[in-house]
Amino acid sequence: MKSFSLSSNERIKSKKDFEDIFKHGNILFSFNKKVKASFIYIKEADDPGVKIAPAVSKRAGNAVWRNRIKRLIREAYRLNKTGLVSYCKSNHISLKIVFSLNYISKKTAPNLGLIDLTDSVKDLLNKVEKKLC
Repeated sequence: MKSFSLSSNERIKSKKDFEDIFKHGNILFSFNKKVKASFIYIKEADDPGVKIAPAVSKRAGNAVWRNRIKRLIREAYRLNKTGLVSYCKSNHISLKIVFSLNYISKKTAPNLGLIDLTDSVKDLLNKVEKKLC
């Protein structure tokens, strides 16, 4: 598997996983409060690794804008995932993260770019790794 890819094995797809994360998971906010991460982890898991999913509310904007934001979040994660993935695999931790926007909509930030989200996602990944220690 390539180190900078995001395969289907690394994505959260089941409704049960989403429900578990939102019901029992922890929530962290990025330094600028643009992005939040809800996550749940299992120590000594059979299949260690990280699974993610971007989530954007319908109230945030139209479908084109929401899909673009989801693509940008996936790309920001994909470029910065190596440290967290290696940590989880070496310590046998199964981690599931849902990234979502916080206080951002098409009205407040119509031209949100990859640079804006990369710093927030990188900060969240560092905070999640510290929380796992």
